[in-house]
Amino acid sequence: MEIEEKTLAPDDTNLTTTYNNIAVTYHSMGDKTHALSFYEKTLAIREKILSIKDPSFVSTYNSIGFLCSSMGRKSDVVNYIEKSLNVQEKLSNPNRPLMLKIHLTTARMYEDLKDNDAALKHAEHSLTIARSIFDPSDINNGVAEELQEDYNVWR
Repeated sequence: MEIEEKTLAPDDTNLTTTYNNIAVTYHSMGDKTHALSFYEKTLAIREKILSIKDPSFVSTYNSIGFLCSSMGRKSDVVNYIEKSLNVQEKLSNPNRPLMLKIHLTTARMYEDLKDNDAALKHAEHSLTIARSIFDPSDINNGVAEELQEDYNVWR
């Protein structure tokens, strides 16, 4: 990393790969503070050089969001998950199952924050997506039923 930092431009994409890998390593070791620092370095470079429509933002925002969740920083979780969702929606071919998961995660985070209106909005989106991607006879439609139960709670 030190060699790359000395020889590469501060906004070189190779640094994002290195920083992200270091963040993942710190996260797996349980060092959340250092992991967050390196994810934020990754994000700072990506924000300078990439279009907001770049799918790499989805994984970076999700990684930071889930790390913040494990640190008990729920409002930060919602912020990053919302950003991830916004990027996902701008992609020409959005990953519908991932969007379902992001909306559901966001709904549950808003529920934890006692913002039932926002939780309901995301639960509704999750339910709509689940119904659009799962065939009613598909065993996975149980996901849609679970979402319907959550939706009824938030309503």
